Amino acid sequence: MKRDMGDADSDAILQKNIVFPASPQSEKGEGTLTLDSTETDGLEPGIYFYDFQRVMPGIPPVVKTLVSGKISVLPDITRSNGS
Repeated sequence: MKRDMGDADSDAILQKNIVFPASPQSEKGEGTLTLDSTETDGLEPGIYFYDFQRVMPGIPPVVKTLVSGKISVLPDITRSNGS
């Protein structure tokens, strides 16, 4: 999650590497991501931007953005507003 969509990935407020196990759902690009309070408690309320990327091995690795959007972090409630 980033404060500004133009921020470099290395400047993200929250980064999480996710590997979805092989399944019919993941083959279709479907999966569930859950963040727990240890990952979100330090976030200030506000609008954050996110993107999910697929990294394909190679020299150099190929990075493809699969989906991006924004999320509103509210005190005591987090509500998604993806695009």
